[in-house]
Amino acid sequence: VAWLLLPAPACLCSMAAPILKPPNMQRTYSDPDLPQLLPLPVRPSSSYEPRPKVVEHAQFTQAVVEAMSQKLGLDVEEHPDFRWVIRDCLLSLRDEGWTCNVKDGDLEFVYLEKDKRRPDHPIVEAHQQMAQRLLSVQQELKFKHLDPHYRVRYLVYLAIMGETDIRRVATPKLIEDIMADLDVSPLDEPY
Repeated sequence: VAWLLLPAPACLCSMAAPILKPPNMQRTYSDPDLPQLLPLPVRPSSSYEPRPKVVEHAQFTQAVVEAMSQKLGLDVEEHPDFRWVIRDCLLSLRDEGWTCNVKDGDLEFVYLEKDKRRPDHPIVEAHQQMAQRLLSVQQELKFKHLDPHYRVRYLVYLAIMGETDIRRVATPKLIEDIMADLDVSPLDEPY
């Protein structure tokens, strides 16, 4: 036991592997091989602490929004779910340094740094294609919902989404909806 406490000869120390210092790691609840996540901002727990500042979003005039919706081919009143496409297009233009002006009912794109003006822009063209694709997909979905077999698959998909127990999926309402879609009458069935 006493020989364990004696220092090792110099020749053995030089041949041994260098002493590695353990990495300075903070305690984490996730995998230690992953990088540390940034801490979340602290929410104020009382009225005495300052409240976080509200991020102010860019506002666009109603005339610019309406002109952009016409340019993209979106009717906001008919398709209110696609307002985000218009806003995304305007924000993308702003991030690239462009502004939109309405001139004689038509949009004009102005580059702020060089005062360059143009009637069209590639970002707007990309958003036009996206808007057309979204409208066509929405139209295809309307036609698919006319098919009773598609409606059955859709109902079953919605019922099983996130469920782990089949007893909670096969509800009487689901069975009645499926029977109505397949035009099956419970009075005509022998069981």
